[in-house]
Amino acid sequence: LGSTTLVSNAMAGLMLRSVRSFRPGDFIKVDDHLGRVSERGLFHVEIQTTHRDLITLPNQFLITRPLRVVRHSGTVITADVSLAYDVAHQLVEPLLMEAAERAGLEESFVQVITLGDYTVTYRIAGFLSDVKSLFTAQSTLRRRVLDTLHDAGVEIASPMLMGHRALSETEALVPKVD
Repeated sequence: LGSTTLVSNAMAGLMLRSVRSFRPGDFIKVDDHLGRVSERGLFHVEIQTTHRDLITLPNQFLITRPLRVVRHSGTVITADVSLAYDVAHQLVEPLLMEAAERAGLEESFVQVITLGDYTVTYRIAGFLSDVKSLFTAQSTLRRRVLDTLHDAGVEIASPMLMGHRALSETEALVPKVD
């Protein structure tokens, strides 16, 4: 029974090498495991996590689950933010683009993800060419979004935050656009 597992891992290792879906230096995510590939062996793959810990994943584990690979050539990173309906998208989109630029991203774009009951969820995305700083860059993008929106006086809402403002029955809750 033990030799069956050993042979399965070796065969999976040969398959991973022939498919070439990732190599040392690439970031991979499988299930809850995310890290940079530090070593590929016949029986296992070793990844280094954000905490600099090393995790050994059996090759058979890798071939039986969906695997996400971030190549060393670059990737797109994103940040989502929920804003109230009284903030015009004509104001939000340039601010989010500015945040992406300040975070050092290239080819940025903004998407409207959801039109919720109380908020609109926007996503800012941009290309990160230096994936060595992947974890830092994701945090930096979120910080730049906070800074840029706060500097512009835009209130960031969340599903748990519901603003109660006195409105007259004739006043529409529509953002003002210059």
